Amino acid sequence: MSKQTHKYLRFPGRNYAFYWYDGKRIRLPGTYNSTESKQAYFEAMAQIEKAKIEEKKKPQLPKQQQITVVELVTAFLDHAKIYYRKNGKQTSTLKIYEISSRYLVEMFGNMKVDKFSQVELISIQEYLDEKINLSRKTVNSYITCIRNFFNRGVERGLVSHEVAGRLGFVKPLKEGRCKSSERPGRGIVSWDLVEKTLPYLPDVVRDMVLIQWETGMRPQDCCGMKWSQIDTSDDIWVYDLLKQHKTAQYGITRYIPLAKECQDILARYKDTPEDQFIFSPKRTVREQADKRSANRKTKVQPSQIRRKQIQQIRREDLVGDAYNANSLRNAVQRAAEKAGVMWCPYQLRHSYITYVANTQGENIAQTLMEHKSVRTARGYIHEDIEKIKILKDIARKMEKFRDNRKLK
Repeated sequence: MSKQTHKYLRFPGRNYAFYWYDGKRIRLPGTYNSTESKQAYFEAMAQIEKAKIEEKKKPQLPKQQQITVVELVTAFLDHAKIYYRKNGKQTSTLKIYEISSRYLVEMFGNMKVDKFSQVELISIQEYLDEKINLSRKTVNSYITCIRNFFNRGVERGLVSHEVAGRLGFVKPLKEGRCKSSERPGRGIVSWDLVEKTLPYLPDVVRDMVLIQWETGMRPQDCCGMKWSQIDTSDDIWVYDLLKQHKTAQYGITRYIPLAKECQDILARYKDTPEDQFIFSPKRTVREQADKRSANRKTKVQPSQIRRKQIQQIRREDLVGDAYNANSLRNAVQRAAEKAGVMWCPYQLRHSYITYVANTQGENIAQTLMEHKSVRTARGYIHEDIEKIKILKDIARKMEKFRDNRKLK
């Protein structure tokens, strides 16, 4: 900014002084050429010079035009490996970012970030939509991840606001208006399908399924149960998820009541130490081995007893201390396939919330699941209960109206 911009000036036709700064006219106190006006002017100029000196002392951020897309993605993934962790383990969100980054780097890795625009993002979207066999929701999630690479670049001073802002003009794919397939929602599962599957499940997995059916808890919450987290002092036990549940990072506490049905299921696991997982794959291995021994018809030879002990230890070493959402889903789907049906464990949660909303109301379902809003709970309800009630009431009124017309 030139010195002329800050020149001491008199306002035409008025007896006061001003100076220009950053495109704005700054009025000075007092009359033109007065001691008060001059002193205020000199103080303002001193402040402007001081600000210029302070600005020069600030550390300079890397020039945006020197950063390529691949460097931006690398910086983001280094951050994501630390940020997306829970209970010491990386979450599945990191995997989604890694997959989406491959398409971005493969197509535009060497491009400077300031040259990346909505045109390039649309070309990635069209490639995923037309060339890759992905669902519409998956394509939209990858595009959102790519936007987040640039949004964090803005936060770190590596990308300009203009670059990240123009990516926001790219609209997500709409149902029925793209080539990507539609992935069916989870929906609910009936008790008939669950009951057909139970005989084909290992005993431990069967108990986990029944616990989920009775409580509607998430699969990962059921997998992480420990006696140290369960308060058994009252007739209704309470499972405290501490900071291990999905929404813990938002400061939300999560408690799950365990009624008599759940208590009866958990009774056979009383021998599990308090600090160990109640539902363990190691227990499944032991119980399956005991069943095979009980069903054996031929005599066990002495050499086989020693071999069996060694093999048993090896089998338990091959499995983890706890199930996770993936291993539970795989076990359930294998059993469901044998039973000639198809469903997954997360549908148990949807079924439970739908049942509670249908019998007790949406507000009770929200409270029981500890959702922040009724809108969140409605995402799990697969019957538009309130709308159906209104339509039924209208139909009843119309029926009475028609009867009255006939009488007239």
